[in-house]
Amino acid sequence: MTITFTVESVVTQMKKDILADMRNGHVPLFVQTFSDLHEHVDANCYGNLCDDAFMDAVIEQFGGRDEHEGMPDAVLAIINMAQDVITGWITRDGHKQDLCTNYRHTSGQMYTVVAVSGGTVKITPQGGGFVSNVNAVEFFKDCKPVTGDPEYRPCIVSVDGVESMFRAYSNGYRWNGWAIPLFEKEQLLEIVALFKHSLCFGQAQYVKFNEVLDASAWYDESEEEWISGAVQEIETADGDTVEVYPLGDGWCWNHIAWFDEI
Repeated sequence: MTITFTVESVVTQMKKDILADMRNGHVPLFVQTFSDLHEHVDANCYGNLCDDAFMDAVIEQFGGRDEHEGMPDAVLAIINMAQDVITGWITRDGHKQDLCTNYRHTSGQMYTVVAVSGGTVKITPQGGGFVSNVNAVEFFKDCKPVTGDPEYRPCIVSVDGVESMFRAYSNGYRWNGWAIPLFEKEQLLEIVALFKHSLCFGQAQYVKFNEVLDASAWYDESEEEWISGAVQEIETADGDTVEVYPLGDGWCWNHIAWFDEI
């Protein structure tokens, strides 16, 4: 098996390892060079460089050890260049920029880290909202970075102007701080029957279900047009496949709770 061992591949893995150690509290966020890392961890192990099986394969691929049992010069050159790149990345606060992404709390709530300063991270609810300063160690203990699209979970939502609550599915993503629910057909039809219009930011929104297109639809007076939401399949955290419909693009949907936590 051929192993990819280039400056780019080593740098990529080193960054992943360093960011993981920053999130788990092993490395402080205020380090300034690669050398600073050694005060907290064995930084020479970053990039799988202490994985014996991996490095044996790399060394063999580059011609084997020399007469003094040392690494091939090409391997040492790649490691040195990768560490220089990491020093530049840290010096330019690249690690802080890469920590600024979406995170999911153990509760399912999603947040966005918008800035890193010392031992503090500035966060907002994913999709927008008030900025809060929180302790980085405490935040990263309960919040993990989102990789790919989060799984959908059943939840309870409401919409401004209507007292009723509804069962929906959400993967935690929001727009401008509001939930983005998806509904099964039975619940969608109940919503359509319950209210022919609702108020959201003072604009009338009308809803219906289009049987021919098998789609939800809502009228946006500000745009003076009907917006259609086609049926789509999602996979839930339990591995089930569910057909759902969007409703009210731009509506003020409130996330009340995850269904399994009620």
